[in-house]
Amino acid sequence: MPSFDCYSGASDPLHHLCQFQDKMAVNAHDELLFCRAFPSSLKGVSYHWFYPKDSFWSFDDVIDAFYNQFASRRQFQRNINHLLMVWMKPGESLKNYINYFQSQMTLVYNCNEDIVVAIFINGLQVTHSFYKHLVKNDVTKNEGHSRSSAKVHADRRGDSRCDQSPP
Repeated sequence: MPSFDCYSGASDPLHHLCQFQDKMAVNAHDELLFCRAFPSSLKGVSYHWFYPKDSFWSFDDVIDAFYNQFASRRQFQRNINHLLMVWMKPGESLKNYINYFQSQMTLVYNCNEDIVVAIFINGLQVTHSFYKHLVKNDVTKNEGHSRSSAKVHADRRGDSRCDQSPP
């Protein structure tokens, strides 16, 4: 029997279900084993909720009941509009803005590369030299990332050459 990170009822139930099914994949043909093993992946409130339940006729019943019980803990991915709320604050370093933008980007599904670049540039302070550089040059997501990294390193060294267009 595989070991599980036990679900306590405090996190996303879908994540736990996926983890459980992945670890039980070798026994995918044995639905009874799935039903019997599932309680061993629970603890605390979720474990006590599960027992006494004798109305489960299939693992699909278990999934439905579990998901419905803990649905309020579901974490939803955000759409691209979320990134429109990410702006560089006055006086904020480029490095901090980039780090925050990237952390928020991980919460978004279906990121279109061109739109992400446009939103990133739009969020920069218009007075920042890097904003002027990116607006002047048409950049892709990968170019924008590599140029922003180079700019952060140049800022640390006090080098202004990254403000100029590449040859």
